[in-house]
Amino acid sequence: MKSLVEAGIFDRLFVFLCSMTWKAIRVFNPYRLQKHFAGKVNTVGFAVNEICRLPEKDAVDHICRINNNLMKDGINCLAKRGDLVKIVNPANGEFVIRFVHGAGEHPIKYKAIGLDYEAKKQLGVVNAEAVDLQVVKANAADREFYLMYQDRDVSSRHSRALGWYILIGSISLGVLNQILGFGLSFVGELM
Repeated sequence: MKSLVEAGIFDRLFVFLCSMTWKAIRVFNPYRLQKHFAGKVNTVGFAVNEICRLPEKDAVDHICRINNNLMKDGINCLAKRGDLVKIVNPANGEFVIRFVHGAGEHPIKYKAIGLDYEAKKQLGVVNAEAVDLQVVKANAADREFYLMYQDRDVSSRHSRALGWYILIGSISLGVLNQILGFGLSFVGELM
């Protein structure tokens, strides 16, 4: 039987430094900042006053359904199939971001939207008879928020988070390097 090898002091020190670096980088998690900008409604949206229930398949794919007339080219076009839209509840400021699809075989009226249970729960309108929601096409901040925190593809979320952490880490390392460089040159001039 092979004996277990205890980790040396340098191994433990390396793991400790890595964990402390990771904790320091996690402080700069951009979730609150991105949610702040994604929560802003920058245009007047399409008013919705009725919610239709959608099947579980649409919930898994993060789909909302709107009337097909809102997807036609022209002045009343809200979004095309597959675009991201933001559904905002002005009463409480909550929002969800979903991919838009046409009504299909679901009977969705012109001023109605089809949402899954999770979206209704997040908007705070689970048992509401009449609602007052705004639907707008997602802008760049909304798209980044969705892709980083709500995308159904875990690897996509992790790669975006890793990119953010690498950016913050490299900026922090650059600033630290500049401070040390100026400090050492200042000490060198004093001597």
